[in-house]
Amino acid sequence: MVKYLLEKFSSALIKISSIILCIVAAVMVINIILRSAFNSPLSGTMEIVQYGMMICMALALSRTGFKDRHIRVSVLVDALPQKAKAVLLSLTMLISAVVFGSLIFSYLSSIPGAIASGFVTDIYRLPYYFVYIMMAIGMTLATIMFFYHAVASLAPFINKKQP
Repeated sequence: MVKYLLEKFSSALIKISSIILCIVAAVMVINIILRSAFNSPLSGTMEIVQYGMMICMALALSRTGFKDRHIRVSVLVDALPQKAKAVLLSLTMLISAVVFGSLIFSYLSSIPGAIASGFVTDIYRLPYYFVYIMMAIGMTLATIMFFYHAVASLAPFINKKQP
């Protein structure tokens, strides 16, 4: 049941992330065309690209974790016995969960200050707290995914069979 909910939620976030990525790409193309053809770049391109990519990355992170598609170098780990691999994987997933969990609190603690201060981006006047909220959502699901993989990687010890 938990795996099903994580699958659905991460799938929804990756769709939102894809839409944001398409918007960022379209803005960049429009900016290049306007700059080349009319020597008049699109104002605010930097804002859209910076914040769009931050949000895109945060939302896509959970799906990457769920599908176990993150980048890793496993040359040294491949030589270990299966149970040692499981322990090492579980440990690295727990460390990752703690790191991403601390990012959640960092972003959440920034939201009240951003709301109270009324900070907005320079060109489009987008509120910063929105970016913090989206980042916190992405980091929360990523943290859950890392905890899930930390427990799932210990299957050889729990089930007494290979994962």
